[in-house]
Amino acid sequence: MGDYRFRGKRTENGEWAYFNQYGAYVDKDGKELIPKRFTRDCGYTVDPETVGQYINKKDTTGKEIYEGDYDIENGVYYIAQYQDGELGMITLEPGFDPDFDDCVSWHNFTVIGNANDNPELLGEGHRS
Repeated sequence: MGDYRFRGKRTENGEWAYFNQYGAYVDKDGKELIPKRFTRDCGYTVDPETVGQYINKKDTTGKEIYEGDYDIENGVYYIAQYQDGELGMITLEPGFDPDFDDCVSWHNFTVIGNANDNPELLGEGHRS
């Protein structure tokens, strides 16, 4: 079974909250912080538009990659994204329409930001 972890921006302060597929809040290693079975409405509220799944890959610095994380190379943005159940990257190149490619190499990917922190990258209707 895969490592299903997610993160989303907390509505009260904009910080990232991490959680697993069961809704329990976890640290970056997946260890439960507040086991759901012991809580009752004491978790965080996150903006559903900002939720992104951990893609089970790390970047060149060892940082975990989540949907919406991006890298820039020669003025082209590469954004990690699931689309129709396939993992890939959205390529944003000036003068061209966004393009999704599911046949990509993650070897040189270095997370430098997240599209939720820079929504102008994807425009309306394309947030991760």
